[in-house]
Amino acid sequence: MTGFLKTNVVWIGSSLLLLAASAVGQVRIQCHPGLDVPQERVSLLFDITWRVVAEEFRLADHSKLQAPVTLVVGESRDGVEGDETNQVFTIYMSRWDETMFATSVSRIALQHLLSQDRKARLVRESLRRANLISPISVKDLHGRDNRNRNQPPPPTSWCSRNDRPWEK
Repeated sequence: MTGFLKTNVVWIGSSLLLLAASAVGQVRIQCHPGLDVPQERVSLLFDITWRVVAEEFRLADHSKLQAPVTLVVGESRDGVEGDETNQVFTIYMSRWDETMFATSVSRIALQHLLSQDRKARLVRESLRRANLISPISVKDLHGRDNRNRNQPPPPTSWCSRNDRPWEK
């Protein structure tokens, strides 16, 4: 093996080790007995997925985007749960699947890109636009001034104002 090739192989190998090491502590793995999950591969995929999302959106530092994730393998369902307020994200898998894991991490990263304020603003704008084009019933006309059609309708019984951050 030539010196150039040896150097590149060592550099690539050590870079992969550094990538895997940088994700340690970011992914907590909970695995049901009898199931095998490759911890190094989980860490590597986790870190690289965050990097790819950050690069796609031209973010200089992917580490500011990252959030800790718990991976639960051996569940009866597959899915992702997230509580952005408390920064708690969980990926559930019935069995280990690299593609599903990378997809789930990218979903969390994409969701994490937007601030709570921006998300609330997007919801408000969606409601405003829908209210501008939706028909108004006679009952609603009696309760609202027609000039204020861009205002959301009054709260309904199933959703309190506290449950609707876009109105705060």
